[in-house]
Amino acid sequence: MDELKKAIEEGLGSIKTEVKTLVETESKKIADEVKGISERVAKIENLPITKLGFNINTIPSVYKGYKIKDQCVEIRNLAMKDAGRFKIFSNEEKTDEFVKFFIDTIKALKGDLQARADLKDFYRKAAMQEDTASEGGYLVPDEFQMDLIQLARNKSFALDLCSVVNMSRDTLKLPKEAALVSVAWTAEESGITESEPTVGEVSLSAKRLDGYAKVSNELLADSAVDIVGMLTEQFAYATGLELDNQVLNGTGSPVSGVLTAAADYSVVLGTGEVNFSSISADDLSEMISKIDEGYQANLTFIFNKLIMHYIRILKDTTNNYIYAKPGNGVPGTIWEQPYRQSSKGPSSTGANTAFVALGNFKYFYIGRRLGAMALDIDPYGLFTNYQTRFRMVTRWGLSIAQATAFCRLLTAAS
Repeated sequence: MDELKKAIEEGLGSIKTEVKTLVETESKKIADEVKGISERVAKIENLPITKLGFNINTIPSVYKGYKIKDQCVEIRNLAMKDAGRFKIFSNEEKTDEFVKFFIDTIKALKGDLQARADLKDFYRKAAMQEDTASEGGYLVPDEFQMDLIQLARNKSFALDLCSVVNMSRDTLKLPKEAALVSVAWTAEESGITESEPTVGEVSLSAKRLDGYAKVSNELLADSAVDIVGMLTEQFAYATGLELDNQVLNGTGSPVSGVLTAAADYSVVLGTGEVNFSSISADDLSEMISKIDEGYQANLTFIFNKLIMHYIRILKDTTNNYIYAKPGNGVPGTIWEQPYRQSSKGPSSTGANTAFVALGNFKYFYIGRRLGAMALDIDPYGLFTNYQTRFRMVTRWGLSIAQATAFCRLLTAAS
């Protein structure tokens, strides 16, 4: 109520300020007329409105002895002499609205809710505005930012951590060590023990990973956003995430991922622990201990952000957080090993489910046969539909080169 009263008083104050300006700048005659207006406004403000008995929708010509409509006609006539200052009162069609404005103002000051609503409606109609198209909104064009608000992008790890090699054919074979030579202590005059290394082979077979979309030519011509650039970025991003998915969860075509039995080592949660929330710092440490020292220089944990939550809330026997206290800096390692969160890490808990990977991902090979991330454009295939087709075609070969470089953490069997 106080805010409304203040706003109305400020509005009346602005009228009086305009009156004062007229008094100072116009002739004596106009000044006298303005003085009369000010006096009548003051009388209307002082009316005993609590005793008002007429219907608010009926504007009286006379109220409590004051010729309201006649007085407002005089005000209107004066306003017409300076229409630039009093635009809302400068034509005869506005007279009734002006009368109602004064009555509603007084009633609003007395706390009449309907009068307040009518005043709000009056102010909305009284001047041109941008909220309503026909009253000025058409004159205010919408602002359009040329930048596209993108969905959040999860950082891909596969092309960053794995060994990426170029392929010039559909198959690339890489020799690898399978076993090393051995040495032995030999007694005097005894023969040396024979030992030869063994070798193996990593085979990368290129498989196609692609996508396709069609766009109307009208959209291509009219859009302020770079549609081609947007599609190129989205296809490339989707490709990176799918490579992450295969590195972790692949089931044999095109590759078996490190969360499958293709990893040489596994750690299983305790008996009956079938939920991801049962993870402990001991489990993570045991995973590290499984992997030979020679691979440990570049180990990285990979897991879903949900697993990161369970790690953050691990507590010791005195109920203190192990990983980091709230408000402290976030550690960049777990047991001195770096970690990466991936949206492709499992997030649905269950029995016998691998959900954390640890490994030296330099021993996971990704062959790039066709991975330039170029967008092919076909403007003719849907010529009669006036559409353009876009496709991105890539080819990749994937394989674990050394299974002993990887360990997975699983929930217990049910």
